[in-house]
Amino acid sequence: MLTSEIVQKVQIRTGYIRNICVLAHIDHGKTTLSDYLVSSNGIISNRLAGKIRYLDSRDDEQQRGITMKSSSIALLYKHDHKTALKAPKTTDLKDQNSNSNANSNSNLNSNLNSYSNIKSETKKGPKRKKGEGKRKGAKRGKKSSKAKESLGQVGKRGEGGVYMVNLIDSPGHIDFCSEVSTAVRFSDGGVVLVDVVEGVCTQTRTVLQQAWAERLKCVLVLNKIDKLFTELKNSPREAYDHLNRVIEQVNAVTSSFANAEAAERAAESNRDNVEFDEKHAMVFSPEMGNIAFASAHDTWGFTILDLAEYYAKILPVKRKVLSKTLWGTYYYNTEKKGPMRRPSSQNPTDVMAVEYILKPIWEVYSLEHLKFKDRLSEIIQELQIKVPPREIVGKTWREKTRAVLGRWLPIAKAILGLAVDQLPDPKTSQGLKIARIWKSSDRVSGQGYKSLRRAALDCDKNSEQLLIYVAKMLDVGNKSILQAVNAVKLGGLKRTRQFQRSEYVRGKVSQPQVMPKSTEPSQEIKSNEIEESQPQLETAEIGRFLAFARVFAGTIRTDRDQDLYILKSGYDPKASEEENKRYVLKIKSSKLRLFVLMGKAFQMVSQVPAGCVLGISGLDTMVVNSATITSDLSVPPLSAMQHSSTPIVKVAVTPHRYPDMTRLLEGLRLLKQADPNVEVATESNGEHIIVTSGELHLERCLLDLRTRFAQGVDFKVSPPLVGFRETILDAFRRKDTSEGSKRTAYVTKSNTSSNFSITVRAIPLPKCISDALTEQKRELDTLFRSAKTSGGHAERTKAAEGMICARELIRKAILHQEKEKKEHGNAQTGFGFWKRLDLSRIIALGPDRTGANVLVDVRKKGTEESISHVSNAISTAFQMVMEKGPLCEEPMMGVALLIEDMKVDRKAGGSGSLLSSGQIIQTTRDAFREAILIREARLIEPMYLVELQCSETVLRRLYAVIGKRRGRIISEDLREGTQTFIVKCYLPVERSFGFASSLRGRTSGMASPQLMFSHWEIIPEDPFFVPVTDEEKEEFGSAAVLKANLARTLVDGVRKRKGLAVQELIVQHAEKQRTLARKK
Repeated sequence: MLTSEIVQKVQIRTGYIRNICVLAHIDHGKTTLSDYLVSSNGIISNRLAGKIRYLDSRDDEQQRGITMKSSSIALLYKHDHKTALKAPKTTDLKDQNSNSNANSNSNLNSNLNSYSNIKSETKKGPKRKKGEGKRKGAKRGKKSSKAKESLGQVGKRGEGGVYMVNLIDSPGHIDFCSEVSTAVRFSDGGVVLVDVVEGVCTQTRTVLQQAWAERLKCVLVLNKIDKLFTELKNSPREAYDHLNRVIEQVNAVTSSFANAEAAERAAESNRDNVEFDEKHAMVFSPEMGNIAFASAHDTWGFTILDLAEYYAKILPVKRKVLSKTLWGTYYYNTEKKGPMRRPSSQNPTDVMAVEYILKPIWEVYSLEHLKFKDRLSEIIQELQIKVPPREIVGKTWREKTRAVLGRWLPIAKAILGLAVDQLPDPKTSQGLKIARIWKSSDRVSGQGYKSLRRAALDCDKNSEQLLIYVAKMLDVGNKSILQAVNAVKLGGLKRTRQFQRSEYVRGKVSQPQVMPKSTEPSQEIKSNEIEESQPQLETAEIGRFLAFARVFAGTIRTDRDQDLYILKSGYDPKASEEENKRYVLKIKSSKLRLFVLMGKAFQMVSQVPAGCVLGISGLDTMVVNSATITSDLSVPPLSAMQHSSTPIVKVAVTPHRYPDMTRLLEGLRLLKQADPNVEVATESNGEHIIVTSGELHLERCLLDLRTRFAQGVDFKVSPPLVGFRETILDAFRRKDTSEGSKRTAYVTKSNTSSNFSITVRAIPLPKCISDALTEQKRELDTLFRSAKTSGGHAERTKAAEGMICARELIRKAILHQEKEKKEHGNAQTGFGFWKRLDLSRIIALGPDRTGANVLVDVRKKGTEESISHVSNAISTAFQMVMEKGPLCEEPMMGVALLIEDMKVDRKAGGSGSLLSSGQIIQTTRDAFREAILIREARLIEPMYLVELQCSETVLRRLYAVIGKRRGRIISEDLREGTQTFIVKCYLPVERSFGFASSLRGRTSGMASPQLMFSHWEIIPEDPFFVPVTDEEKEEFGSAAVLKANLARTLVDGVRKRKGLAVQELIVQHAEKQRTLARKK
């Protein structure tokens, strides 16, 4: 068992740490692979691996069979320096004799036992002589020297020794992308799994995008290769071609990221082309050694370097040469005894990848159909492996296949070895990671900031300063934390007694100094002896949350009283103490408890150095979702994580009993603290709203609220609510067509005292600008939210920074649109105004100062009146109008309001001092609303991108379900070599509830969707459409008999829910009489 003492001895060696995360689409085999990696440490049995789903600790995860929460576990992996697999560029190794590759960590238990004998000091000893310590065996009882040899010296990656691998298993469902963001932020490398049958899917692109954004170095694992032989019935050559196509698909996705970034840099620098730095490129190739081929279900996996090591002992070819030629267009020439570019005419064979890699695997799988029982034993002898008879006798063919291939190519050794060889250690990767998540600012200076930044870039564990980032709060319960704390105390007592007994058995002490067990009632034990022998256990409440964090610099210790500061996102080191008091909290390090996460369990430790992930207890009331912990107040906090999913599905929760309202509100607070991608808000009508990323995410949040955070509170949940947006078109309303020649877009309003008047105009915002502001809403929200609560000079400074950032986004969007116009000639309507506009005249965004609407002051230069003394009132009116549109009081999107003129009467009191803010707000708000109502209003609804896979037999029924829910098919492709169709469509979020269950019911479970938020789409129907012309009246009928269109139906539904007035006919057919039957 991995104890806290072992963890503390290994984690101080930064070069021997690997922080990796497993990324993949749903059902591509992440959790199954993680199970076999966990089983390599003896935590679970190999027989239960793949079935127990060890890292899925929630009950609903086990029931649904999907991962919903990221889970971390610390594993040990022995990387023998004799057989350490280097990259192809390294020097060749001599031929070595190795025994069977039975299991990746077959001697792990003995290594763990030897760790207990390592002395606490781990100073570098004298250099070992050549050949010393290379004996195969060691006498019993002398394990300390063997353990020291296995630890090796800290140095280059891939050298021999025992590594600690912090494995983070992330969800594959699109609703839980925030969990993937956490895993990527804390990892130094990623293991990307791809199902070779399904290929690159929607979530595969998403996780690759997140890894690219964090500059995370990744390795590729092609999983479920067994299906190529068992389901698709591919030959070895067909399987080889199929695998190459999948690799090309992945590289095409990653290259698109590099091209997009290069194009963005070119636009910023006004250059036609910018070359991308190849050292940051994400390219996968078997020859580079960063691809593993595996079948997690059948427990086998390998890399090209693994098989190069294996065949170097069989073929007269060096391992270095085989590592470059085992994959690709190379043929083995039996005459010249080496790989060649062309096949031999006398002895034609296929490429070496087919002959020496895929054909042996295909032959093992083909035995199930050929029924050659004797051939299996021959294959075992040819592969030179040892398979126990209990794994062969009386087993099914599939179990025999797992036994043979699992012994020949153990998956744990392949994946963990690949992570150790190809993925960087924390010190190597943290330099690039810190540069991206902790950007330097000109406003931040000082020796403390510079020294801490240097320590973070170097991953310096000896730094006196401390830097920790908390990504989320894990709800594990107070009972679990108490058990972990007391287990350490009880475990220390147990190990002390075992040591004393062993010393007594060896004759080193006369008697074991342990408390004797009383067998006679007359025998008494003194109370002080009991107190000394029994540790003092914790019983007090210590919180229910663990902060999931990573140490970037220094070493956090609980055995000393160090002052730590918790910095929230709004903290500014240049602001005053009064302005920062709501963004900083102070705590002593001795008040915290540190844990190493072990999946469902965790081990308490006293210190954690830089480069390690950990759990921290004691921050329940101080950290909501994320925060930066440091020992220096002169540094800014680390940047917040960007989540790829947007919360769009919401429900209202209300308790059945009003006295339970306080407990429900506390439960909502805990829910928000436990899930960073949940939004909890209170509407103006008093409803408490929960906003989630999707239907499955909503179900999980409601379950947590009922069973964990608000237990015993009976509350009702409203039907799922979908947020809409409102916008305008560049046209006047049809109702005023008769006066179209007289209409004008300018609106002038004055207050009752006639000492203030304003002229405004509303125009549509170009789509490129609206999309740019929408995509960066989280970043803008961070800036403006901190400015909103700062006050004083800090508020003005941060608000100015936010507007500078917004203007820069708009400038980039305009440049990008200009480039698109030159290349493709697709110019947007009304774009010339924005090309000529001075962006410094954009004075506000809305709603909530971060939306995709802008307020522009376009008054002529030299105007006497200044907007400065009334800017706050005008900005407030703008926010009010943008927050509640005219259709159904939904937020506006894609609207630009232009201030054409403004007059203020200065005669009374000078500078308009007699004008109240209320008068200015009311007048300006009325002007803004009237300018919007002149234009044609439209409703915008959110759209899902749905990806489905089904066979041809249910394709027709699938289309029927999509069409019934207003879906729109955008592509339909037949997967090569299969009878499976890949269908992509757009589906309105408003019609997506129950879509998955309805689809499974109609297709008998042969199709399941994957929904991901795509975009906002304007509904083309006019909600106020009335037939005006004779042609329209003839086609649609009169206004009296006209049925409400889709847009009007949606608008009326939202207005009814909000309690607003709705124009509807109570009596539709007064001339008709009908008697309703009364059922008794």
